Amino acid sequence: MTALIDTSFLLATVAPHDQNHALAREALRTIKSGQRIAAPVLTDSDYTRMDAIMRQYRDARFDLADAAQMALAERLDVRQVYTFDRRDFRLFKPAHCDALDLLP
Repeated sequence: MTALIDTSFLLATVAPHDQNHALAREALRTIKSGQRIAAPVLTDSDYTRMDAIMRQYRDARFDLADAAQMALAERLDVRQVYTFDRRDFRLFKPAHCDALDLLP
């Protein structure tokens, strides 16, 4: 199973002073699934879905990076997201499953 790696998780793994550093490093050692990080290059359909997500959740003010992760999760049928930015991902109702599995 593939898991997405969110920016908050990725930064915590390399920043020793981050409050989640130890947890992120431990989780990184135990990830058994494939790992994906959203790249700046996305497909046209991803941008279309990102726009739809950001419009649907306008009041929540999702940022571009989170919307990219959400669109990729749907397109790639990914359910696991490693993140410490749980607020936005908890609000999001993906089209491909009931909810995303937020880790660690």
